[in-house]
Amino acid sequence: ETSTNETNTFENFLAKSPKWNTSESYVAFRDHPKLKHVGLLERLQNSGICYMHASVLVQAYAIGCATGKFEGMLDLAAFFRKHETRQALENHIFQDQGGSSTRFLENILDTDPQLVKRFTDVLFHPVNFQRERDDVLRDLKQYGPALVSQFQVVEDFHVGEQYAHTGKTECGKVVGLHAMALVGHRVDDVHGDMYLLQNWWANKPFVEVDAEYLHCCQPVISFVASAQTTIPKRFKFSTNPHRHAELQLSLAECMPPLERN
Repeated sequence: ETSTNETNTFENFLAKSPKWNTSESYVAFRDHPKLKHVGLLERLQNSGICYMHASVLVQAYAIGCATGKFEGMLDLAAFFRKHETRQALENHIFQDQGGSSTRFLENILDTDPQLVKRFTDVLFHPVNFQRERDDVLRDLKQYGPALVSQFQVVEDFHVGEQYAHTGKTECGKVVGLHAMALVGHRVDDVHGDMYLLQNWWANKPFVEVDAEYLHCCQPVISFVASAQTTIPKRFKFSTNPHRHAELQLSLAECMPPLERN
């Protein structure tokens, strides 16, 4: 049985924020010349920690950007059983202990992985803003979705009904770190640059943030610059063929219902 929330779709996000459905916006899995043939991939975090979801999704998107095909996503349950120690598995399930999403991404990529990292404390500084902004947009269109790691989650970000976060004033007490994927960009008449983040929460699968809010949360944005044409052979046994996957606390992946809006 699955607990997937039916609102966990990009189409329903567009109903809330229709400006992402215009030609002025850019969404990588919709507009990238090769990745658009793969389309939206989704992962749902029912419980537990998030750092691996982003890496697995970014890897699948990177392969789609290079090949125009969906090869599957890494099955985290099988990966953990094969490649992690018993202690690491216990720490993950019972202690809710995470790890580095950037390091995990580098470990699951094909040979000689190269990441282009953008540090948001520099990215949105007034002195560097225009040049760095243009670099991020160029990388997004060239390399596809990026890993957003070490994102400082503040209290207001947990509000599921709030799908847009803007400005410094929303930055409050930091309650933890999070990993997501940067998948889109548009320019808003009021807030300027808006960035679309893909998330793993059933009540908040997509969220848009402006440059000021992103700067306040200080994540690292990492693009996969080395061409990824396949999931490495050492992980082939643990490939999940589903485009929508859920991860339970027990580390058993399952499919959400086929009837999706």
